Amino acid sequence: IPFSATLSVIGTYDTYKNLLKTFENNLRIIDIQTTAFAASQSSEETGKTNEATASTIWTFAINLNMYYQK
Repeated sequence: IPFSATLSVIGTYDTYKNLLKTFENNLRIIDIQTTAFAASQSSEETGKTNEATASTIWTFAINLNMYYQK
């Protein structure tokens, strides 16, 4: 039985990768349908110029389906 969900997550890119790893290792099947992301801060706000760093804060949107058996 599928269960659809949309998640909105704010964090670093490493945090996002860890979340995906958690989905991958979950006992339930999780099928990511779409994912989108955007920097939460502009380069002027962070003081960086054309440089994406591991500490940049991102907003991630993830649409997924989880499956379970009755």
